[in-house]
Amino acid sequence: TWIGTMDKLFEFWVDQTSLSGTIPTEIGNLVNMRGLGLYMAKFEGTIPTEVGNMESLDLFWVNDNDLNGTIPSELGRVTRLYTINLSASSLTGTI
Repeated sequence: TWIGTMDKLFEFWVDQTSLSGTIPTEIGNLVNMRGLGLYMAKFEGTIPTEVGNMESLDLFWVNDNDLNGTIPSELGRVTRLYTINLSASSLTGTI
């Protein structure tokens, strides 16, 4: 998808929208991303394991969506992450 080609993108916020579908795996191409807010939308499915490639990520908010499955262990590679919000979802696992 087009989002994976925006490698200079620093922040991406689409909160409180009607956007729907799955979070694309290409999101992992955004290695310079510092803030990603996809909360209070209509995203479904799982968090792609490719988020582990986003090593510059400080903020990751995907709360209040229809996400399910296991929290990817690859998220542990994102060592700069200081704010994460996974609430109001059906995700399982440990952080």
